Parts: sequence; C-alpha cells; structure tokens
Amino acid sequence: MPQPLTITLSPDLAEKIRVQAASQGYANETEFVEEQMAEAVDADPELEDWLRTVGVARYNAYDANPTDVLTGDQLRAALTERRQARSKVG
Repeated sequence: MPQPLTITLSPDLAEKIRVQAASQGYANETEFVEEQMAEAVDADPELEDWLRTVGVARYNAYDANPTDVLTGDQLRAALTERRQARSKVG
C-alpha cells in the first residue's frame, strides 16, 4: 500500500518535475518521482541502505518536530556565512 510522504522542493525543481512528468506521459508527478526513485535505488544498493537507515531516521526526526528544520533559504544563508568565515581565516 502506498505511503504518503510530503517533501518541499525549490520552485525550479518542482517545475522540472512537472514538465518531465507531463512530457514523458506520466499520470502525475507522484508517479514520475516514484519511478525515478525506484530506478535510483535499484541502481545503487548504498543509496537504498542510506534511505532505509539514515533517511528514515531523519524523516522520523523531522516528522516528530518539523519546526527544528531549516528552510532551503536558511540553509543556504548558513552555508554562505560558514564559507565566508572560513575564507577569512584561511
């Protein structure tokens, strides 16, 4: 039985998925993403292991307290700040 999973994507990536799904004849974006992920997992056993262990644990942590997660913009800002701090030291 399918299990719902909510993810947040950048507007650009979401649009790319919509375009690819429509152009390749998928019924919807979910069908497209599901097939792409299945192919990726089948092609990479390490990815499958990561998804089943680390990925599930991280999702469960997010699901338990979604307010602890950074938005994409917050993450980019934090990484930029860290990179700038490193370049000043080096």
